[in-house]
Amino acid sequence: MTSLTSPSSKPTSVQPGRIRVLKEGSHSLRNGPVVYWMFRDQRLKDNWALIHAVDQANKANVPVAIAFNLFEQFMGAKARQLDFCTEMCLRGTRFAETLCSVDTFLEELIVRRELADNFCYYQPNYDTIQGAWEWARKTLMDHAADKREHIYTRERLEKAQTADPVENVVCMFIPCLTWMKALNLLIMYWAKKILEWTTGPKEAIEICIYLNDKYSIDGRDPNGYVGCMWSICGVHDQGWRERPVFGKIRYMNYAGCKRKFDVDGYIAYIKRLVGEIKKRKAESPVGRKTKQLRGE
Repeated sequence: MTSLTSPSSKPTSVQPGRIRVLKEGSHSLRNGPVVYWMFRDQRLKDNWALIHAVDQANKANVPVAIAFNLFEQFMGAKARQLDFCTEMCLRGTRFAETLCSVDTFLEELIVRRELADNFCYYQPNYDTIQGAWEWARKTLMDHAADKREHIYTRERLEKAQTADPVENVVCMFIPCLTWMKALNLLIMYWAKKILEWTTGPKEAIEICIYLNDKYSIDGRDPNGYVGCMWSICGVHDQGWRERPVFGKIRYMNYAGCKRKFDVDGYIAYIKRLVGEIKKRKAESPVGRKTKQLRGE
């Protein structure tokens, strides 16, 4: 459940004909909050029930709480979709303190998912460079032969053996994921570095999808394919300033990461977390059995 502070401005009244009282509450509104049970209308704008909830909260000077529940077979969702929704709801409770951030939360939960499903359904080449827009294919091929500072094989990328500490920490973290997922920013950075450090865009998208399918929570899922295609092929994006290797594809670099978050602190945190995960796996019955079979 996500709690929101109701706006202090004069409320927008809902026409009385839209309101039907099913049962009068037994407690005073002054005890708050006013709860809006979100189900059919999963939006903030033009949502009359939510507007009415905000009106009631304003009158009593209490917050509004939006409750969004998931249950088995919700809208035909399977385990992967429910897991994603649960993760997003948990994340939403941490940052959805304003209407703006709730808009962002629902945009990721609903709009981005729908875009990914539609792209993979209607585009038969959803996992190759042929599935990119014409401008993206052209700019990538125009720069396919550009000189790369480093060239890494799929094996080295998978083993986190690169010259970039941020790339390495993402590569270290991904194989240890169970229910967790690396930050979206770092996943995008990871994919774009694969484009920068392989022989060309065709190989880059193949390696990116292979590793994402093998390790990530959204592997073999429309979200995963579109995430890789967005990062490398500009799907659902626009052209940017042209530069070597990337062409007009959106560029990300190490300096940009340092501006957005504490890189050194994050690297130390992930290394410690990966070490703990590996230790738990080694001490588990399965881990001990594997060592026995290897003769260690």
